[in-house]
Amino acid sequence: MTGEFVLNFPESAKKIRDAGHEIGCHSLSHPHLLEKSLDSRFLQVRRNVEIVRDVLGVTPRLFRPPFGEFNVTVSAPARAEGMEVCMWSIDSHDWDPEYDANRVLKRVTKNVGPGTIILFHLDGYHTRQILRDAVAYYRDTLGLELVPITELMAMGGIQLPDCPYEE
Repeated sequence: MTGEFVLNFPESAKKIRDAGHEIGCHSLSHPHLLEKSLDSRFLQVRRNVEIVRDVLGVTPRLFRPPFGEFNVTVSAPARAEGMEVCMWSIDSHDWDPEYDANRVLKRVTKNVGPGTIILFHLDGYHTRQILRDAVAYYRDTLGLELVPITELMAMGGIQLPDCPYEE
């Protein structure tokens, strides 16, 4: 979640948290971080963490950089805040108005297997319908179990950095 989403839609953010979803950070305002100064990158990450902690009462452990753009100068601020960068295997393109529901569904049901991470957006086109159909396909047809990303990471032997905040 971006910090702006949590600030502007705190009840929606709390519903997501209360439904048991893992909460990660996505920057304060969703800029192209590689175009920002290092200080701005740290601010985007740190402020996002503070807002999530203050509003939702959870300490995020995952960071997905906006637009998937990152290098060590983006991952360093995330790691300094106790988070690991988490990317996706398949971009659903639910954000693209040129992709209808069928085209997005085809993208997210092709080449899927254990360990696949699929990128969806809260404000994506047709996302609710696509998720319903895709999740049924993953479970019923492929026999996959959906797990939180930190659990998937642990299965792959990826350790999260030490968290600088006490729970």
